Amino acid sequence: MLFACGTPRERSTVAPVTPVREPQSSVAPSAVVAATARRDAGAPSAAAPSSDSSTLPTPSTGGPDAALFERAEAARRAGDPAAMRAALLVLVRDHPTSPFVPHAYFAFGEFYFAEGRMQDAANLFEKASMFPDSDVVPFAMHRIAWCQVNLGDDQKALQGFMNATRAAKTLPPERARPLAIASVFDSVGPFVRAGKLERAPDFYRRFVDGTGVELDAVLERVVATAVDSGRGDEIVKLCRDAGSPRWCSGGEARPRAPQP
Repeated sequence: MLFACGTPRERSTVAPVTPVREPQSSVAPSAVVAATARRDAGAPSAAAPSSDSSTLPTPSTGGPDAALFERAEAARRAGDPAAMRAALLVLVRDHPTSPFVPHAYFAFGEFYFAEGRMQDAANLFEKASMFPDSDVVPFAMHRIAWCQVNLGDDQKALQGFMNATRAAKTLPPERARPLAIASVFDSVGPFVRAGKLERAPDFYRRFVDGTGVELDAVLERVVATAVDSGRGDEIVKLCRDAGSPRWCSGGEARPRAPQP
């Protein structure tokens, strides 16, 4: 988004949360999101989300709000986060009905996420999600879920990934499918930490409906993650009770998310 990974950032007076878990697929609200959705959804890293504003489906309207947004973009490209934030603040203050406003809130959320300020980031992503006509909304929901992962609330995170999957259906197919795939696979960690493993087949059968994700692929991920989390005994029972289906691989290999 506007705060790309590696861009110089302002110093925060709030100590960053560590470790910061990254949206594993680094999904950006863009027509080229498929490229970032092809990363393996393995263990979270300590990096901030990486995305680029050049991939945004930004509004094509002109006017002073568009000029402010472009000023923020120019500042980002120049490595001047203070000027970028100043332009976005004026945009939100002086043009509250602009179609660029949800993009600005999302950008602020990305900035705070990178700073480790998870609650602040979640609050800004929540604001971005309140614009039902904006394509930013499903991606904001995905980011909210990741904030909840970092805040330690796996139940809310799991619900957030489900919300993002449902909201993705409002997007054009080339953006909907990668986001849905990312949300399904990103949900596995919270599910394994907070859910009942014996419910995984039924839960994910409903979850993946209409997403293009193969049920066996996500259940293989559940098995691998549960084994890595020390819940191998439960997996043995689950697989035995289910008749040792194909997805009971014992957690020896992590399947990659399906390609968009």
